[in-house]
Amino acid sequence: MTSTTETGHGVAPALEALLAGAIDYAGLFPPASLDMRTAVTRYHAYRQGPHAWMLGRFVLPAGRLDEFMEIAWPLAKSEQGNGRWRLSALISHQMAADFAHIERFRATYNPDARGPVRVDALEIKVSPERVAWAIETLTEARQAEAERYESTLHRQAAFELPWTVEASVLSLVKATGSWAKFRMGGVVSAAFPAPETVARALWRAAYVDVPMKFTAGLHHALRGVYPLTYADGGPTGTMFGFLNVLLAVALARRLARDVRMDEAMAVATLVPLLDEQRIDALTFDQRYARWREVGFDLPVLHETRLHGAVSFGSCSFDDPVAELALLK
Repeated sequence: MTSTTETGHGVAPALEALLAGAIDYAGLFPPASLDMRTAVTRYHAYRQGPHAWMLGRFVLPAGRLDEFMEIAWPLAKSEQGNGRWRLSALISHQMAADFAHIERFRATYNPDARGPVRVDALEIKVSPERVAWAIETLTEARQAEAERYESTLHRQAAFELPWTVEASVLSLVKATGSWAKFRMGGVVSAAFPAPETVARALWRAAYVDVPMKFTAGLHHALRGVYPLTYADGGPTGTMFGFLNVLLAVALARRLARDVRMDEAMAVATLVPLLDEQRIDALTFDQRYARWREVGFDLPVLHETRLHGAVSFGSCSFDDPVAELALLK
C-alpha cells in the first residue's frame, strides 16, 4: 500500500476520508475484555492522542452506564474544547430495562442535552422476525422521552442482523432511518463468515441503500491469518481487513447503481476485494483510493462513510493504528 501527499494527520487524504472517526472503541469486549476503568482511561487517552481523528464512540452495554459514568464523568469534564464523549449503548433482549438505564443516565447527567457525555447511538441484536417489534419498542421509548423532556436526543439505532438477512428486512430498517449491523468475526474461526456471504449481504444492503456498521474481527488493515485472541500460543484464523471491508462497501454501492448487475454478478465482483491480501494492491493519494484498477475519488469515499459504512467496532484502537503505521 502506498500513501502520498499526507494530511496534517500524516496520511493521504483518501485514507483519511475512509477512516476519519471510523473506529468505535469496544475495549470491554473480547478478545480484549478490559475492565471498565482500564477501557475508559484508554479512551480518554486516545481522545487526546495523535490518532484521535480515527476514533468514534465508546461502546458499552446500556446496563453498565452507571458504572461507566463513575469513572468517565470527571475525565469528560476535564477535557476542554475537545467535544463530547459519544457513547453507543448495546441493548439486550431486556429492552425496557435497558431503556430505563438510558433514561436515568440522561436525567442524571444530561437533562438539557448539553452535558459532556451523550448516548447518541444504540445497537440492538435482533432476529429478522423481531425487527418490526424492536422498531416499535424503540419508537415507544423515544416518545416517552419526548414527553418527559419535551424533546428527544437523536440516537442512531443499529440493528445487528444475520448475514443471511433478506432485502425486505433491510428495507424495513432503512425506512426507519436506522443502520444494519454485521458481525465480522469473533474469537474462534467458526465466527468468521465466508467472503461470499459477506459480499451478498453488502450487495443487498447497498441495493436498498441502508447504512452499515461492522463489529468484531476487524483489527487489521488487510485480510490475512492472524491470532484470534491475545493469549500466547492461542488460535489463529483468517480475518477480514477493515480496508477490504470499507472499500468493498464503496464498490457494492457503485454496483448497486448498475442496472445490468444482479446479485450473483455483484458477489463475484466483490469477493476478490474482500479476499485481497496484497499490500501493493491498495493505494491512497490526494484524490483517490484504489484497489488494483478500481478507483474511488474523495466524494465517493465521503459518501461511502456517510451513507454506506458508518463505522466499525474494535476492542483495540492500538491495533488498527499500528497497522496503518506498518503499511505506510
